[in-house]
Parts: sequence; C-alpha cells; structure tokens
Amino acid sequence: MYRFWESIIRPLFDEIKPNHIVEIGAEKGLNTLNILEYCRENNSKLTSIDPLPQFDIDYVKRKYSENFTIYEDLSLNCLSEVENFDVILIDGDHNWYTVFNELNVINSKFQENKFPFVILHDVSWPYGRRDMYYNPDTIPFEFLNPYKKLGIYPNKTELVNGGLNNNLYNAISDNTPKNGVFTALEDFINSSGINISYYKIDLLNGLAIVFYNSKSNNDLIKNIINNSDIMQIAENYHNNLHIEKNKLITNLNKDVSELSNINNNLLEKEEDLKNLINLKDSVIDDLTNEVNDLVDRNKNLTKTKNDLINLKDSVIDDLTNEVNDLVDRNKNLTKTKLEFDSKEKKLLNELDNYENKFDEFVVEFKNLKQEIKKVNAEVNRLNRINRDNQRLIRSLKSKNEKQKNIIAYYESSNNWKIPKSLRKIKKL
Repeated sequence: MYRFWESIIRPLFDEIKPNHIVEIGAEKGLNTLNILEYCRENNSKLTSIDPLPQFDIDYVKRKYSENFTIYEDLSLNCLSEVENFDVILIDGDHNWYTVFNELNVINSKFQENKFPFVILHDVSWPYGRRDMYYNPDTIPFEFLNPYKKLGIYPNKTELVNGGLNNNLYNAISDNTPKNGVFTALEDFINSSGINISYYKIDLLNGLAIVFYNSKSNNDLIKNIINNSDIMQIAENYHNNLHIEKNKLITNLNKDVSELSNINNNLLEKEEDLKNLINLKDSVIDDLTNEVNDLVDRNKNLTKTKNDLINLKDSVIDDLTNEVNDLVDRNKNLTKTKLEFDSKEKKLLNELDNYENKFDEFVVEFKNLKQEIKKVNAEVNRLNRINRDNQRLIRSLKSKNEKQKNIIAYYESSNNWKIPKSLRKIKKL
C-alpha cells in the first residue's frame, strides 16, 4: 500500500484532516512511518494492528510516543476496542473471512453518515478474487477455501510451482463465492444496508477507497484520483521491471555468446576431424578408436553429471526442509516471546499496584505520626495541668493546716471567740 502514499493516501489525509488513523497490517513499517510523520506534523495519532510487526517497535514508540499506539494481535481480536477513528487502512490478512468481518466491525462502531474512509489494498489480481491465508488455523473451518502452498500465475486459475507468493497458503481456485478481498468488499456493501460507495484503482495489486455516499465525498475522491500521478507510479514500476528484464536478457546474451564460442570451437574440431579423415586408413582407425574412447568417457561424464544433478536436488530438498523447520521454529519463538511479553506486562501492572499501595501506606504512616504528635502534645498539656493542680492542692492543704492550728489556739485560750473568717473552717 505504501506505493500509493504520495499519490492517493497523503492527498486524502490533507483534505479530510483525520485526528485518528487506524492501520491494519504494518509489516515492515514502510507506510507506518509515512503516516507517523504526517501525525507528528498535524497533531494526529495512529493506531497500528499487526500480530507480527517486522520493525523496531521500541524505537518507533520512543520517536513517536505521543502519536503512536500498536496492538500486536489479530485485527478481529482487538479492532472492536479502537474508538473514534476517521480513516482506516486495511492491508492485513488477504482473505474473504477476515476482510468481510473487519468491515462489519467498522460498520458496527459508526452511524451511517459517520462511516469512516476505508482504504483497502489488494482488491485486484492476485487476491481480489482469491483467498490467501498467513495462518489457516486462525480462520474457521467453514470459511476456509481449499488451499495449497503453491504460486499464482496471471490468467491461470490453478496454482503452479514457482509463480507469485509460492511460500504462502493460496486458495486453489479463484472467482468462487466468499473468496478474495474484493469479493468481501462487494458482499459487505450488499449486506450492510447502508449508503456507501467506493472507487477502485486496478494498479499495483489494486486499491479501493470506501466512503459514505455523498456528493462531497464523491467529488473529493474523484479529484484526488484525477490529480494523482498514479500512472507515473505505474510507469516507474513498469520501467523497473523493464530494467530487470534487460538485466536478465544481458545475462542470457552473455550465456549465448559463451555457448556460441563453444559451438565454434566444436566446429573447428569437427573440421580438424574431417581433415584427419582424409589421412591414411591406419590413422583413421587410430582416430576412430580415440573417438570411441571419448564417447565412452562422455557417457561416464553424463552419468556422473546426472548423479550430481540428483545429489543437488536432494541437497536442495534437505535445505528446503531445514529452512521450513527454521521458519516454524521462528514462529514458535515469536509466539513464546508474545507470551513472555504478556506475562511481563502483567507483572509490571502488579508491581505498579504494589507501588501504589506502598505510597498509600506512606501517606497513612505520615498522618499517623501527625496524630501521635497531637496526642503527645495533649498528654504533655494534661501533665502540666496535673502538676499545677498537685501544687495547688499541696498549697491548700498547707494553708488549711495553718488555719486549723489557729482555731485550736483560739479554742484553748481564754479568749475563746473565733473570728468570723475562721468559723467556716472550723465547721469543716
């Protein structure tokens, strides 16, 4: 899809000014980086979805931290969690089941007139009418078309040895129901019951732009396509193929030249043999014997050559099996890595919870220390009051003893009349 960036996708972004862009299928990140540069320039954000991205995610997160989110999962597992996007680019698993259900998930999240712009890749040959499965195990059995790991060739329904994408699981037949990316788009439009339309570009594996069917949207997409340099891109692609073809022709011409030199040498030898035939019978007999020896040697060499060819084929088969084993091991390692990453995230979340609880404990501990200080201060205040009361009691007791002594003095003397100020004390 990245080949359409300058001519179609970036001009569309410049017109609709999306705040949130979703990308299904990041792969090596070629288009991802283009979109992130746009997001950084326009204060937008990108959400990418890819179960096995083939670029340095940590580097991209550091560079575009405020603009970038990624789900390392299948689109049908996580697309429903993504909210409020303006445009979505679909270039993930190229089969009817996945694309049809991706479009239905998108439709379920929006009202009809808010349906986002959908940019859908691979709507032409080879996968417009033929399913491809990165991993057939992720597709329900009833939606799996018969498939083989064989290549695709233009204008041929049956798969071939070699051909395009012979390392992937391709549907054996094309142009059948529920088969291919473009078929999924047509079936979605027919079954959705909403007023949407699309424009299709049948170049570079095909691109479809799907949108809510309004005059403004139709005019917008028409203008972008009419003003695009898509034909120049196709011409450049054609020229690159032509260059590669010329390289092959040059190499073939070199091989033909070498074969011509060999043929000339053989012709010269043939002429020499003709001259030798004119020699005496004895010489001819000797030459005949030598030729016979050469024929025998050639037979032996031919046999040796055939043995070497068989050995080469056997070695190639062994290497192919080893490569396939390594690929399977790599998939298992990737799966294990995803599991470890998931466990790591879980442990980090638990650690964050413990840290939050510790922070709460520290706050409570500080509050408790403040309360203890207040209690200690109140205890000290009460102790001071108690000491003052003790001193007052002792003072009153001492004063009371003195007054009792005075009363006793008056009672024992002839002048027995007690002053009024001491009468109450006497009663006590």
